[in-house]
Amino acid sequence: MNSGKIFSSCSLPIVSVFICFACNNRSETKERINEANYYTQSDHNRMAAEWEPALGVMVVWPLALPHKLIVELAKDNQLFTLVPDKKNMQDAIKWYLLWRIDTSRVKFIVAKQGEDAWWVRDWGPPAVFTPGGRMELGDGKYIYSTPMSGLACDDSLRFLYKTAGNKIIRTDTDDQATVEIGKALNIPILDLPFISTGGNVLTDGLGTAFSTCILANENRFNGTPAEEFFASNRRLLGINNYHLVSNFSKNDIQHIDCFMKLLDEERILVAEPPVGSELSQVYENIVTNELSKLRTVFGRPFQKFLELRFILMILDITTGRSWLRILIRLF
Repeated sequence: MNSGKIFSSCSLPIVSVFICFACNNRSETKERINEANYYTQSDHNRMAAEWEPALGVMVVWPLALPHKLIVELAKDNQLFTLVPDKKNMQDAIKWYLLWRIDTSRVKFIVAKQGEDAWWVRDWGPPAVFTPGGRMELGDGKYIYSTPMSGLACDDSLRFLYKTAGNKIIRTDTDDQATVEIGKALNIPILDLPFISTGGNVLTDGLGTAFSTCILANENRFNGTPAEEFFASNRRLLGINNYHLVSNFSKNDIQHIDCFMKLLDEERILVAEPPVGSELSQVYENIVTNELSKLRTVFGRPFQKFLELRFILMILDITTGRSWLRILIRLF
């Protein structure tokens, strides 16, 4: 298996948790999807928020995560396991049984694996609900893996995978994996004609989304201008308020989930750089000049506790080292 991405400020391995259903009983599946449609559905598509009910977690075999984490996840969730072939599926079953994982709650999906197979959060599909309440899997473009850039929104893109001749290596295999997932789970695919990298898209489930501006840069590189990007998000995902915030790192993938997380419709969790970091002012400017001026879907400022700061140590489960100090600022 190819090695995963290596970059500086967001090195946490990603497990994508999203609303998925085994489809042995279609009537039961429809009922469970209806129950999982957390918000009242309007007359347009709606992209689900991360805090909405999730009945499964998707991982890739061979694993890039500690097996103890998989064991814990399997206790409370159906385990959707993406394998490249039947041989690897049998290998996974053997180890799952040794780890005392109930394999009756495991759904195997056979699909080819590309360079970025482990990064399910980036190429994987978000749940999208139609006006009729049907769930579909959004399939954004993921053909160039995840590029890096500097702070400027129009900075040149630098790609992680290149040949010896400096040619960009496409990740078409990963781009096509969502179709195989949809077939295996009997869930319709919603084609998204733009790049919508999972780690750089956060939504409140009610028509508001956040990304850093590198996403617009990536789409321009792929031939999708900003106007078309925003229009397609409104039409296909119901995103009426799309907030592009500034990039936050000098040379990174600029994924917004390395900078902030939505806790719910009105609260934001923002990462704090290490003490003395040259990026401290960059973060502060985004908080003060961008995030603090935004309004929630209810028309209120994002909640803010004045100077309330407490530290969370985020454990990098591949190295055992602490990642970043986190502060909560509820704007």
